[in-house]
Amino acid sequence: MRSFTEGSFTVEMALIFPGILLLLVALIETGLWYRIRIRTDAGLQEALMLVETARSRGYTLEEAVFLADGRLDESLEDTGDFSRSWEVRDSYLKESVDLNIWGTYGSILPLSYRESQRLLHPDPRRFRDRVDLICEKLNVK
Repeated sequence: MRSFTEGSFTVEMALIFPGILLLLVALIETGLWYRIRIRTDAGLQEALMLVETARSRGYTLEEAVFLADGRLDESLEDTGDFSRSWEVRDSYLKESVDLNIWGTYGSILPLSYRESQRLLHPDPRRFRDRVDLICEKLNVK
């Protein structure tokens, strides 16, 4: 058996305790990072659903994106430092909206995240109008 000198346990704990404390803080920050990723993904999906709903109610694409961007700010205001970019493409028969969100979280263990999703909104009115136009040009009834 090993004999301990007076106060050796205190010295050993003084050496080990900061490492245990840093490990505990890193574990907590990792859990908070996962929470922020989940909230970011939910906010991203909500914003894209809001764009689709607004488009089906007659808003223009720019108005729908502006409305969804404001709602995204409200839902992610306490998630730390994040940035976003909207890519709006208006093609012949459909519209597509890409939303990318990225940021970092953590003070001791800075972790980054990136979420992106795409919304494809086929517009049946555009399709019908285009088909009618083509039939009209070809004189097909």
